[in-house]
Amino acid sequence: KLEEFLELGFDLRTICRAIDFNSSKRNDNSYEAFIKTVLDTKLYLKEKDTDDWLEIDQDTEQPYSIYTYFAQFAFAGAKNHKVTVYLPIEEVRKILIEELKDFPDTEKIINDYLDKEKVSEKKDDSELLTEVLDSAADKIAKKEKDFDIPEPDNLLFYSKGNTIETNLQKNLLGYFEFMEGALKEDMFTTLMSKSSQERCEFIIKQNRSLLIRDCDWKKIFKDIKTNKESYRRYYPAIRVSITSDAVGAVVRALIINDELYDFVYSCVHKDEKQQ
Repeated sequence: KLEEFLELGFDLRTICRAIDFNSSKRNDNSYEAFIKTVLDTKLYLKEKDTDDWLEIDQDTEQPYSIYTYFAQFAFAGAKNHKVTVYLPIEEVRKILIEELKDFPDTEKIINDYLDKEKVSEKKDDSELLTEVLDSAADKIAKKEKDFDIPEPDNLLFYSKGNTIETNLQKNLLGYFEFMEGALKEDMFTTLMSKSSQERCEFIIKQNRSLLIRDCDWKKIFKDIKTNKESYRRYYPAIRVSITSDAVGAVVRALIINDELYDFVYSCVHKDEKQQ
């Protein structure tokens, strides 16, 4: 990629000379595309935002997820091609005209590009993406300031008395009610008449996407064997479809965090307790 060569210290003139624009393998407009690519790096601007939110950090210890690659594909137009290198526009113009002297309209292409930039005050896609992400970050920061539990991933660490973000709590209670619908299934009734061993085996066989630690599974199986009614808590977890990371976070938190489960259960069934 051109921007990578520039960031590595290759000068523009050297890059131009390394490309054979007259090669039969290149189309007639390859030189024009090259000029526009050079200008897209905003090499000629001293101050510019060079952050690229779509770039994969090769040094990170965290594994890449499929969502990382999906984002790169879906937001390809928002990739930031700007480079930290600076070269005055007069120098950029001079080098391109001299090195692409076989193409007489080089200067016109440069002028047309720059004229279009002057007329349009519209921000490029990478700048718009940065604004969206900054805005999202501000919202998350505000939620973290206002609530103990701002996001689904935080539910696992809920403690009695913690405040949960308003919409998250509403969705949490609604999803809990939805999950409890599984308790009306004939299979649940049948399993409640069987041994605790058979109830545990059913969970093992049916689980497809609920990923938790071994120590959490041991706690769950111990609970099922010592407290028959606890199966009402765990059965729905392997009957619902985990369609997103947020749903997965909710389900995991409900079967692992006792204080969260007690809080949600009491909220959903508060009318029953009052009767």
